[in-house]
Amino acid sequence: MAPGDKKFSAQDVNKLVQKRLDRQKAKFADYDQLRDEHAAMKAELAKLKKAAASTSDDDTGRRGKKKRAGDADGSEGRRGALRAKIRAARKAGLPASMATRLKGSDDESLLRDAEKLKKSLGPGPKVGAGTNPPKGAKRPLTRADIKKMSPEEIIKNMDQIKAQLKDGSLNTS
Repeated sequence: MAPGDKKFSAQDVNKLVQKRLDRQKAKFADYDQLRDEHAAMKAELAKLKKAAASTSDDDTGRRGKKKRAGDADGSEGRRGALRAKIRAARKAGLPASMATRLKGSDDESLLRDAEKLKKSLGPGPKVGAGTNPPKGAKRPLTRADIKKMSPEEIIKNMDQIKAQLKDGSLNTS
């Protein structure tokens, strides 16, 4: 060791460690108090949530009764309005998924709007229409077809024969 270095005795080291421990304990001195306050706050929060839930249940119960009474009077809630839109869409021949696009306050206006929407969409595509070849289209020729042809028929179909030779659909071997 160098002559200027400090030398600590075991007693000095114990004092330094004890001071450090005291500082650490001081940081957490109010831990028990904070834990108790936290538990009390949790309990109060649970009581408030329970009270709010029972209050909202009472409100929804009252609202539900009013809504049902309103339905009997002819005014419909959101579900009733959606059901009316779906009925109008189906009557017009539209899928139920398009019902939310309909606007109207009663069944007649919803049905008019559904008809208007159906008309604006136009007729659907014809199923299978694109799979049939157009009339008058020539079917591809085979080597056997050409052997059966007379010279006049070969001259008549020369353009098709050349086109098939060019694109490789008529093999020459």
